[in-house]
This record gives sequence, structure tokens and C-alpha cells, in this order.
Amino acid sequence: MPRTPRETGAPALNMAKAILGDAVRIIGATFRGNASVSGVDEAGSACLSTGTDGDATSYIDIDFVPDSDDLALAMSLSMDEVPNDATATLLRDGVSIWVNGRPSEMTAPKRGSVSRGDASSATEALPVSGDLNVSMLARIGLKKGEANSIRIATSRLGAAAVFSTLTINAAQAMGNGNAVGNPGTGN
Repeated sequence: MPRTPRETGAPALNMAKAILGDAVRIIGATFRGNASVSGVDEAGSACLSTGTDGDATSYIDIDFVPDSDDLALAMSLSMDEVPNDATATLLRDGVSIWVNGRPSEMTAPKRGSVSRGDASSATEALPVSGDLNVSMLARIGLKKGEANSIRIATSRLGAAAVFSTLTINAAQAMGNGNAVGNPGTGN
């Protein structure tokens, strides 16, 4: 179930530090979305939430200089009240990442963690009911020692009453087959 962060309305810079960790120098950050349910959680991760009152998209833009040529982000998309009827059982909430002005190529995780529903169907839409949590790992290529930009966004594309939260932080280690993006091209 999505959780409201301990520090709601956190400044974009605090959220950027929670996302990127200490291996980068942050130049600037801006946040757009529902600040009353977005911020930094008790584990130190940034939370981008869509809310249920018309805020269908939440995103953060971060400009930074990295110490390495790639970045690993651990992400978890959580939501509640997923519809469960014959016409609205597919979850279509979205997560997007842009690096240096270009969309990062996204693929479904091969071994993501799905807490409800059938994990084998975690490709484009998940037929589920009740609470849902999908864990992902993103590996992104960067320009080491130069200014880079990243936009991370989540959008509620399905039911208006669903409260969803994307939790993001710098990953400590890469998994096997779970990475998204194309480090070789800077995406």
C-alpha cells in the first residue's frame, strides 16, 4: 500500500539528494506534483505520488554532475484500490525516465517483485485487485564529470481513485536482468 512520506512537501533538492545519493553533485532540482503526499520517506527514499484529487502526474527534474558513467536507481511503484471488474482490471500507471532530454528506453523487469497478481504477467499491464507493489531497478548511462539532467515521472493513466506512489533511491548494487535503459548511448 502506498505510504505518505514522513517529510511531505520536501524541497525538490532534498528529494534529489534522496534519489541520487552522494555520488553526484546536484546543481538544481524542481518538483511538480501533489506536495501533500510527496516528499522523503522514513527510509530516506524520495516519494513521487499522484494522489487521488486530480494530480495525475508527478515528476522531478534534476541537474547534476556524476562521479561515474552510470547510475542505478531502485524504484518501487505502490498503489491501492486497483479496480477489479470485467472492464477495468488492468493497471496502466506509468513510470518514465528522461536522461539529458531524451526518453530512456524502458522495458519491463525480468524479475521484478510483484506483491499481488501474477508475476509472470508483469510485462505491460497487471490484472490485479487490492494493493499492488512492483519493484524495479533502472540502470542509466551518464556523462561522467559533466552536467547531466534526469526527469523521473509517474502518471496515473487508469482509474481516478487510485493513490499511487513511486519510491526512488540510489541502488547499492545492480541485479541480473533487472536493469532498464541503455548505458552505452547515455540513455
